Amino acid sequence: MSLKKAVYKNNVILLVVPNKDYNKIILRQIKSLKGKKVCYVTTNKGHNALVSSFEKNNINVKDFFFIDCVTASITKPKIVPPNCKLISSPKALTELSIAVNKYIELHAPLIFIDSLSNLLVYHKPRALINFVHNLANKVRECSPVVIVLTIAKEDKKSDFFKKIQVVADEVIEV
Repeated sequence: MSLKKAVYKNNVILLVVPNKDYNKIILRQIKSLKGKKVCYVTTNKGHNALVSSFEKNNINVKDFFFIDCVTASITKPKIVPPNCKLISSPKALTELSIAVNKYIELHAPLIFIDSLSNLLVYHKPRALINFVHNLANKVRECSPVVIVLTIAKEDKKSDFFKKIQVVADEVIEV
């Protein structure tokens, strides 16, 4: 099933993305969501780099709210765009969870987290499993909210993957 179709039928989607051409594939998936309001959680690129990449690929950034886990850990920007919430670091899982929950409560309808694999660099699998379970429960409470969790294909063989795939309504390999 395509991501475009899956978001109409599921609350929690796990998107398995190959490392090769990862960024191109993510952009293609985001592009398929054209017209949807999306909260994009970035754990590996700053807001400015992401916006630049989206614009180069004709993706309308006005449809996005960004939760940026990267920029504040590198620099203190003078101006934070109104469509962006800065998280102090990818290590700040509680801060990230609060920001995502607030967005779910205020705006919904689609949360896209890029990527769980990157968060595994900063967190023990158990902490990240709890994070995913809590988000999945919150999303189901606030239906019709949808959350798309991305993970690198190389992590598919891990215990972490086995434990989070059971939370997903749909697992899509691209």
